[in-house]
Amino acid sequence: LVVYVPTQETPRVEKRTLPYASRDGRDLVLDLYVPAAPLRRPAPVIVFVHGGGWSGGTRTTGPDFERYFARDGFVMASIEYRLTPAVTFPANVEDVRTAVRWLKANANAHGLDADRICLWGTSAGGHLAAVAAHAPEGTFDGAGTLAQSSAVRCVLDAYGPTKFDVMDQ
Repeated sequence: LVVYVPTQETPRVEKRTLPYASRDGRDLVLDLYVPAAPLRRPAPVIVFVHGGGWSGGTRTTGPDFERYFARDGFVMASIEYRLTPAVTFPANVEDVRTAVRWLKANANAHGLDADRICLWGTSAGGHLAAVAAHAPEGTFDGAGTLAQSSAVRCVLDAYGPTKFDVMDQ
C-alpha cells in the first residue's frame, strides 16, 4: 500500500514532447508529463485522448496534467491524433492504439509501467478511448510497434458519444 501525503514542496514534473508515429509525412506527437520522483517505480500511465468532435482540439486541450495527475505520481501522456475531415474512422482509433503500443515499447526509457496503462478520453476522445480499449486485438491497429499489445488496464469514457443514431436529437 502506497499512501500519498502532500507536502509543502511542490514535486517537479518534466514535460517531454515525443513523436510516437509518422503518418502521411508528418509526426504524431504526445506530451509526456513525468514526475521527477514518482511514488511508484515504474510509474502507472494515464493516456489522455482529447475531445473536439473528431475534427478539432489538440493534445493541449485538457486539464492541467502536471498539477492534477503527474504531481500525484502518475505519468500523463496526452496524445494527438489525426482529425476529420483529413481522415475517416478508424484512422483516429488506430492512432490511439499506436500511441499505447509506443508507450509500452518505450516504457523502460521513460520509467513507465507497461502493465498499468489506462485510457481517459473526453467527448469524442472518450469515444475513441472506449473503441481503442474494447476492440479485439488485431482490429484498428494501424501501423507501428505492432509487436506490442495495445491492451490497456482500464478506460474512462468521459461523456463520449455511443448512440450515433440518436446523438443529434
